[in-house]
Amino acid sequence: MEISTQQVENALAVKVRGRLDNYWTEHLRTNLEEFVRGGAHVIRLDLSEVSFLSSAGVGLLVLTYRQLREIGGTLTIASPSVRVKQVLDLCKLSPILLTS
Repeated sequence: MEISTQQVENALAVKVRGRLDNYWTEHLRTNLEEFVRGGAHVIRLDLSEVSFLSSAGVGLLVLTYRQLREIGGTLTIASPSVRVKQVLDLCKLSPILLTS
């Protein structure tokens, strides 16, 4: 899995490539925690190149969303891959996490 970041206006754009399975979810969690500790309270995840999203990955998205909300921040997902969108739809998370 690859993670790249770019500051876009007031948000940190985080692009994730690869599989977001149980192993790589922990890697992304560590990175997201570092971003938040570094002052990023508005995070936009680009998951357009994520080929697999496990239940652990879904859990991380929900956890990060809640943590950011508690500090007045936001987590949104821009450009989900077809597979990611299917999982988010199945979990009823699309209305909460996806940008319009």
